[in-house]
Amino acid sequence: MKRKIFAIALAAAMSLSLLAGCGGTSTSGSSASGSEAASSGSETELSYPEKNISIILPYGAGSSQEALLRVACQYVEDNYNFKHSFVISNQEGGSGEIGLTSAINAPHDGYTLAMFHSPHIALPLVRGEACAFTLDDWAPICNFMTDPCAWLINSEDKERFSDFQSLIDAALAAPGEITVGCGGLNTSEGRLIKQIQRETGAEFKIVPIDNDAEFVSMLRGGHIDALVTQVGDTMAAIEEGVFIPLCVGTSERISTLPDTPTLMELGYDIEAYSMRSLAAPSDIPSEIYDLLCKAFDEAMQSEEVLARAEELGVEIDYKTPDQIQEMWDSIDEANRAEWAVEPWE
Repeated sequence: MKRKIFAIALAAAMSLSLLAGCGGTSTSGSSASGSEAASSGSETELSYPEKNISIILPYGAGSSQEALLRVACQYVEDNYNFKHSFVISNQEGGSGEIGLTSAINAPHDGYTLAMFHSPHIALPLVRGEACAFTLDDWAPICNFMTDPCAWLINSEDKERFSDFQSLIDAALAAPGEITVGCGGLNTSEGRLIKQIQRETGAEFKIVPIDNDAEFVSMLRGGHIDALVTQVGDTMAAIEEGVFIPLCVGTSERISTLPDTPTLMELGYDIEAYSMRSLAAPSDIPSEIYDLLCKAFDEAMQSEEVLARAEELGVEIDYKTPDQIQEMWDSIDEANRAEWAVEPWE
C-alpha cells in the first residue's frame, strides 16, 4: 500500500490578530559570517531593507514556531546590519488562506514574507479558482520545524484509553459517540481521522475546533474524548501531565516523546506532520531572495536559535530551499493522487 502523507493543517477563526515587532533595530553585526557578508558589499548594493519587512503568520499568536521565528529574525537583524526590523503579523482564518492571500496580494518586492505550512499546499486543490495562489507562487526560504501530528487524550482518561487501540475499540463499540477534536472536517487532521476510520471501521464524532487555545481548553475540560493536532501546540500540556499522547505521525519515535509509538509502529502506513517554512512570493528580486536564504540559513544554525528551541522543547528541522521544494512537490503529488480517488468533502 502506498504510504499516505498527511500534512496537518489547522482551520483557524476568520479574524485578524495583533501586529508585533520581531525585535529592535540593530546597526551593528557581530558574527563572522554576517560581518563578511556586510563587507562584501551585497547588502549595501541592495540597500535592503529600506523599510520594515512584514512576516505574515496565518494563524494565531503565541506558538512555539513564532517564538523561534522571533529569535531568528533578531539574529538576522543584528548580524546582517539591517537598519529596519521584521514585523510579525498574525492573520488567522480559512485554514491559513486568509494570511497567505494577504501576503501574495502584497507587492512582490521582498518586504512581505509568510510562514507557509505544508498543509497549505492543499488549499489550491480544495478551493480551486477561489484560491488566490498556487504552490508555484511560493519560494521556500528555510524550514523551521516539522511538527508531527499526535492523537492525545486527557490524562484523567488513561484508564479508559490505555493506548490507541483502546480508543479505536471504544469507537467500534459505540459508533459516533467517541468525540475527537481537530481543526476542521476538511483539514488534514480531519482527513487523517477519516483515514483511520476507513482502515479500522471505527466511527468517531469529529468535532471541529476553531483555534489553538480552544483545542487545549476543550480536551483539558473533558469536553472531547481525544484531540488530533500537532505535538508542538500541546507540548506544554503534555509536560504538565494533563495530556497523554497515544501515538505520533512520524516514521520513527521523536526524542521529545520517546515512549510514544508511531502510527507506523501500530500498523498504519501513514505519516502525519506539518512542515513549517518561511517563504516568499516566487517572483521577488533574486538578489533579495538569495540574501534572505543565506541569512536565515545562518540564523537557524546559530546558538541563539538552538538554545531557544531547547528551552521550548522543540526540535529544529532545518532544510535548504531545494530540500523543502522537493518535499512540497512530493506532498502536492500525494494530495492530488488522493483527491483523484476520493475528493475531500
